[in-house]
Amino acid sequence: FIAQLAFSKKFLGTVEKMAADPSKAGSVFDEEWISVYLNNFAKDENRWVKLTEKIAEELFPKYPALAQNIAEVGYFLYNGFTWLNFVTELLSVAEISPDRVLGAPVNDWASGKSWMLVNSLATPRSSENERVLLWDVGLCAICDGCACCLDLASTTSTATSLEQSFLPARYSIQLGSGENESAVVQFVAKSALPTTLEYEYTHTTQVCACFCRQNDTAKSTASLDNVVAGAGSLSLVGAVASSSAFLGQLDLYSLTRAPVDKANGEFSIYFAQGDARQAFSTALKVLQQRSFSDVVSSQLVQAMDGYIVDNTGIATAVATGSREVLAILVEQDDPQSVYSLFSDYGGSLSAQSDMPVVSVAVSSEDMGVGGDVGSVGYHIFSQPSENFIKDAWQNLQTLPVPDGSKKFLTGVSYGSINAKTISNPYFGIPAGQDVTLHLLNVNSSLNLGVLTDFHNYSILVQE
Repeated sequence: FIAQLAFSKKFLGTVEKMAADPSKAGSVFDEEWISVYLNNFAKDENRWVKLTEKIAEELFPKYPALAQNIAEVGYFLYNGFTWLNFVTELLSVAEISPDRVLGAPVNDWASGKSWMLVNSLATPRSSENERVLLWDVGLCAICDGCACCLDLASTTSTATSLEQSFLPARYSIQLGSGENESAVVQFVAKSALPTTLEYEYTHTTQVCACFCRQNDTAKSTASLDNVVAGAGSLSLVGAVASSSAFLGQLDLYSLTRAPVDKANGEFSIYFAQGDARQAFSTALKVLQQRSFSDVVSSQLVQAMDGYIVDNTGIATAVATGSREVLAILVEQDDPQSVYSLFSDYGGSLSAQSDMPVVSVAVSSEDMGVGGDVGSVGYHIFSQPSENFIKDAWQNLQTLPVPDGSKKFLTGVSYGSINAKTISNPYFGIPAGQDVTLHLLNVNSSLNLGVLTDFHNYSILVQE
């Protein structure tokens, strides 16, 4: 949303048109965004996908979401089953081209503002046998290796000498500053990663008919300097895709990574060291070519959806200097992502008194189906207390929802909370800072797009 609002004159025009005549906001959004998005999947579509979509429309006319999802998945299977490709198509609705960079010109309202895109940097710990699977070719998901699966190969990465499985990270730029501009803040706080990041890559091949196995191991050091010094020339699509790659967790399990590889898919976003402009495209090329030596020389790093370390964006805002934060949220009655910011909060995650971390759960070698990836909840506030926060949340001011606007909109609430920080080296937050949180919570019965009629989002906009 922010990428389109800042970089697209077309999308800004749509929003301004909606604001100029609120009675038509839903229809304008449906015509100028939703319909364009859905029509994009009709181009260059495989005939078998089109046939399946048509059958779904005929058999289930009351469930248009099924045909829409078939068209979506089919399009990407045919044109490139990668998260980078999905975000490319998403932003193309607003006429944002794949070659746009973070430092490119923006709309007037955004010029000069600092933009931070939250990421969760994967740093799997060797001490816990954790790893990220860069690829897993030929794995039999039923028997984990059998005579019918010859020449199995997998490549994993492990970060050494770190205490956490994920580190908070952020791409950043002063909007409109130009492609030669550097980042506004460090990609990872110096207090979290004072030196370079060392990865150990392991390439395993196995001919399972005779159970032969061979490992090649190499270490490589990633400085992460290119995403800081070259921030202005980073791909806009790549940075947005990286910050939203929630399916990157599939790389933590053989059972889920192998089928993705068989479909030539890539749901994670990796970046390579070197030329910042090519950081994302080089990484994708290396992964698709499956060259172990190129993985090592490119020093691939995985950065996935920021929700794992900072689901609200509040911690990143505070870490980068904000002392008054407006957080626009979509939370239900028990917002753990808000509660877990406070050190007094234990909840179901068992707070640790000596570390500003609520929980860490990540894949390890022996984790199979049902293994919990979970998230990392970082405490950043010492005050107020857990009970105060819960009471404050339940007592937020509410806006009455008119009877004609309750199909998908379930509530709008707002309020403010005064808080004080604790020291958190992972974000680089000092203790004793006073912060005012302004919370705007908008709830809906719609989900993120799974078996949901996309036109319903236009109805929600109107509500």
